[in-house]
Amino acid sequence: MKKEQNLMQQEKQKMSEIFIKNNSAHGLVLKISDSTIADVFEDYISEEYYIPFSLKDVDDGKEFYFGQIASVDLLDEIIVSFVSQKLSH
Repeated sequence: MKKEQNLMQQEKQKMSEIFIKNNSAHGLVLKISDSTIADVFEDYISEEYYIPFSLKDVDDGKEFYFGQIASVDLLDEIIVSFVSQKLSH
C-alpha cells in the first residue's frame, strides 16, 4: 500500500509540472515547466498522435500551441495517457 501511495504522489508531482490554458489569440496552450518532460512529451505527441503544434521555449519550460480547433477533453486524455505511459516508470 505504501508503494502505491508513493507512486501516486510521484505521478501527482509530475502532473503539477503541466498546465493547460485557453488563450484567445492562440487557442489551447499547454505549458510544461520541466524541459526534460517537455522534450519527452514533444516526442510522444509527434510519434503517437501526429498532432500539429507550435513550440515555444520559455524561461521556465516550454509551451505547446495547439490552436483554436484543439479540444480540451482530447488534450486532457493525451496528457493522462502520456503521464501513465511515459512518466510512471
